[in-house]
Amino acid sequence: MNDEPDPGGTTPDGTDLGSFGRRLAKTAAGLFGLAVLSLMGVVLELLVAADEPFVDEPTLQDPLSGWLFLSFLTSSGLSMLAYAGWSFREQRRLRAATGREVGGPLRRFRRTLAVLRAESDDLDDYERRVELTGFSLIVAGVLLALPLSVVWPA
Repeated sequence: MNDEPDPGGTTPDGTDLGSFGRRLAKTAAGLFGLAVLSLMGVVLELLVAADEPFVDEPTLQDPLSGWLFLSFLTSSGLSMLAYAGWSFREQRRLRAATGREVGGPLRRFRRTLAVLRAESDDLDDYERRVELTGFSLIVAGVLLALPLSVVWPA
C-alpha cells in the first residue's frame, strides 16, 4: 500500500479526506466481496435444494435463499454507495485542480443530468467522474430498492 499522505485536504473539524477516501475504497471492496460471497451462497443453496440440479428448477421461495439474495442486493447496493462516496471525493479533487466554479445546487443538478445524457467520448476527466458518480448512485438506488421495501414495507 502507498503510505504517502493523500492530497485530499481536511474538513473544518480536522478529518483527513485522504484517509477517508481510502476507507471508502476499502469499504466498497469489502462490501463487493460480501456481495460475491452472498451470491455464491444463493447458487450453492439452490443447487443443494434441487435433487438433480440441471433438471429440477429450484426457486427463491426457500427462506435461506431469499435472505442470501437480499444480502447480495444489500451488500451490492452499499458497495455502490461507498464507491459513489469515493468518486464524489475524487470529483471534488478534480474540480479543485481544474478551477471549475461550483454553482448552486439546482445548477449542479442540471449539469449532472446533462452529463449523464451526454456521449461519454465528449467528456473531460471531471465530467467523466461526474458521470460515474451519478450512475453509481442510480445503480445503488435500484439495488437497494428491494431490501429497503422488505425492511420498511409500505
